[in-house]
Amino acid sequence: MKMDPDFIELQAQGITQGATLKSAYILLFKEKGGNNLVPTLINKEEKDIIVSGLRTNFSFTSGLISSLCGALNFQLQYLLFKVSPESLLTAHLFFLQEGLLHSINVSITEGLAVAIGQHKPIYIYKKDLMFLVNINPKEGVIKFPLSSMNLQLLQEALEQAVHNEEYELADQIKKEIQRRTIAEE
Repeated sequence: MKMDPDFIELQAQGITQGATLKSAYILLFKEKGGNNLVPTLINKEEKDIIVSGLRTNFSFTSGLISSLCGALNFQLQYLLFKVSPESLLTAHLFFLQEGLLHSINVSITEGLAVAIGQHKPIYIYKKDLMFLVNINPKEGVIKFPLSSMNLQLLQEALEQAVHNEEYELADQIKKEIQRRTIAEE
């Protein structure tokens, strides 16, 4: 199968706990053959799933996908990360069945568990890579847009901003929480 020339392959580099937010973990990817780093926010539960899958080299999701592939005669090809219009990182598994390529949307955690468990490549579009690349002035500092945080992380960030008397940031976080709450109704 010919790969899209706009795809960049990513390699998982590791997981670390965020310095400021206790429930935030950073999953770090590196561009294969390059120096660009792509940090992704995940929560503790997602981190535990990924770590457990790596230690045992098996996850329930990965095993289920493997069984379905055999039963339905399709082959997993790759995992593709995309940036949504809301600036959120999304994951999509691509399967080949009778010469046709199909995709399903999955959580980042599920996608990683399957791709790593099945030894399949992880890709991202070049334009999305450039959007997500960690460009920070201080080494060791990773900044994330508010849109990349789930509500739990936003609430924790709001509490931290108020505690640190960063009221402008607290106001921005509060507006993001309100925007999402209204969108869910």
